[in-house]
Amino acid sequence: MRDHVMHYGSFARTALLTAALCSSLGAQARCSIETVRGVWVETTGVGTAMVAAPGSAQPVPAPVTALGMYSIDEQGRLTGWFNIMLAGNYSDATIAGRVAVNSNCTGTIRFTVTPLGAPGPLPGEGAFRILVLDNGNEIRAMSVADFPMKYTGVETHRRIVRNSQAEPSCTAETVRGTYGTAAEGIILKAVPGQTQPVPAPYSGIGAIAIDGEGGITGGSTASIAGELMESELADASLQVLPDCTGHISYRLRPKGAPAALPGGISKVVILDNGDEIRALEIQLPMGIGMPLLPSVSKRISKEPGPVGW
Repeated sequence: MRDHVMHYGSFARTALLTAALCSSLGAQARCSIETVRGVWVETTGVGTAMVAAPGSAQPVPAPVTALGMYSIDEQGRLTGWFNIMLAGNYSDATIAGRVAVNSNCTGTIRFTVTPLGAPGPLPGEGAFRILVLDNGNEIRAMSVADFPMKYTGVETHRRIVRNSQAEPSCTAETVRGTYGTAAEGIILKAVPGQTQPVPAPYSGIGAIAIDGEGGITGGSTASIAGELMESELADASLQVLPDCTGHISYRLRPKGAPAALPGGISKVVILDNGDEIRALEIQLPMGIGMPLLPSVSKRISKEPGPVGW
């Protein structure tokens, strides 16, 4: 009897060990191009680029941030566009390249860049090392090439459509509702006695209501180099394009000011059926400075307001 019990115990331990090993093997990452096929939104925080500067023999650091969209097809071909703010200067371009994905969910993206209006791509090729996360719904990317510039920063890419042949589809009604917003970055401000704008750290939170026809109301609290500013939106509107991109134009009225400051413009991409809006400020209202301000707005309710801030 004892021999039978010992034999049964040994068999049970072997069976448990085999099951655990099989479970571990089954849980290992398995990725391919099919895992990442679809339409993606590229967002960055504020990174650092090394750029040529007048009067300097060596490249100097400059803040940079970007927002873009691209698709990956079943053969790993990549096409898309991006908006970039480099040291407060705005530009946009198209990209084309290839994606390679390893079975362990690492990989590379290699691409060329064609500035808007240019006859062809810039000479050279960019390269990112990537990690594929969340069953192919997220990519983290870091530049490993000196093209189009030496760049330090980690990007987050989110998939918004699984089929690379399908287009995102949005209308003004897609973003109807009340949103909480947050932004962190840098504002380049003119300072008396300085020949170049000086970077001032920025953070801000707020709430907005979008009425389903593109009208926006709301307010925010911002800190610019530690100085607080309470403000509300004036004459703000969101134009939504069918491909889930668009732009916000607005004036900003600091609380207590006699008039609103004109001139604010943000480029936006809409994610998750309107539950999230990613934005890149490309022009601040008059007199505030030059922006490097990516922001995220998340929907609190599908009912638009009222917003008291």
